[in-house]
Amino acid sequence: GAKPRVDFVTDVAGSSEVERVLVHDREVLVFGKEFLGGTSYTYIALGVKSGQDLIDVTARDLTGDGKAEVIVRGIVRAKGGEELEDAEVERYVVFVYQVKDSGISRIFGAELGRAMGRDRVLGSLALVPATQGFDLVLRPGRAVGWTRKTYPFPPDQGPAGGLEPLVLPWAGGEQRYSFSGTAYAAE
Repeated sequence: GAKPRVDFVTDVAGSSEVERVLVHDREVLVFGKEFLGGTSYTYIALGVKSGQDLIDVTARDLTGDGKAEVIVRGIVRAKGGEELEDAEVERYVVFVYQVKDSGISRIFGAELGRAMGRDRVLGSLALVPATQGFDLVLRPGRAVGWTRKTYPFPPDQGPAGGLEPLVLPWAGGEQRYSFSGTAYAAE
């Protein structure tokens, strides 16, 4: 009976008819008059602990197929472990979901920032036009409180927890991802 946190209409799947996209707590639900014959729906639980960890949910055609992908920004929270005195670590993340008649699947996930107390490292995500759709480019941002020497985490060498790694400001460079037909993959 609760109202959804997010409620919008856009074309995410199937025919050219629009679908309704709802977010209740931490689940995305998609249905529509033409979607699955208008008799069913699909949903997926997002990669956050609660709906309060969602920053925003939008939709945009990233893959160039004429259908919008659902883009979710949120916070994944975890304890830092003994060496960090079990302080809460916040990972700022982005998830990209694609809707098909067979369901909703995550086609990209990345860490865009990390914070512990007042200290934080922030990166950015750029949408760069590609031959079809957009490439996703993770770029370094800035650090507040931490420096290269005081940052308490080892740099991730690859995906951690199913998320592409945060591009640290002192690492330099950027990481580009292109759509392979089923998911975004590093170039």
